Amino acid sequence: MIYKNDNSEKFYGVFCADWECVVRATDAEDAASKGIENAFSFFKKKMNLSPSMNIVCINDVISNLSSPDETYFVYTPKALANAGLHDLSKKYENVITLLKNQNNDSKSK
Repeated sequence: MIYKNDNSEKFYGVFCADWECVVRATDAEDAASKGIENAFSFFKKKMNLSPSMNIVCINDVISNLSSPDETYFVYTPKALANAGLHDLSKKYENVITLLKNQNNDSKSK
């Protein structure tokens, strides 16, 4: 891939569940949304999700390979909503809540 760097967007690695992609975006949340859009377009209803997504700014990591500050986590329901998948966002947020409640219940026993 060749592109002209106009400094308005950077490359981000987007990692979620069993898929990953590289997108050009303005920030980590934009990258998460674009990653969700790409994965949903490719996998459709078979897209797997995790509660959070790991977003890595590739441009910044290359500039400073020792900088963990350029790695971001984005809450998956927020990225789903930003990608226009509002129903799936709400459903997945409910799943996460149920998992948290189940985990808290098992700890209290």
